[in-house]
Amino acid sequence: MNLHNARLLFFDEERLNELADLVATKVIQLSKQKEKESEPFSEYPEFLSRTQAAKVMNCSPSTIDKLRREGILPVYKNESIGRPRFKKTEVLALYERKENDW
Repeated sequence: MNLHNARLLFFDEERLNELADLVATKVIQLSKQKEKESEPFSEYPEFLSRTQAAKVMNCSPSTIDKLRREGILPVYKNESIGRPRFKKTEVLALYERKENDW
């Protein structure tokens, strides 16, 4: 070990605390990122199109239309687009019920 490396091994307490804080912050950031990535369909927006809702439900878009007409799946209108949208959390909850009950 040369002299330069030996100097790197010795830190004062303040510098060690700073390093510990930096490491802790990075661990928290990575943990939150990993948690978000593990959410199903995390790449989808909060409100889904009919096609996206069908992909989440593993069904056809016509089935989404049927669920909407029967009042099983609430629909939301986006005024700027004018097309029906479905809340991702509601679609996921319905899918979970479908897997358990249907």
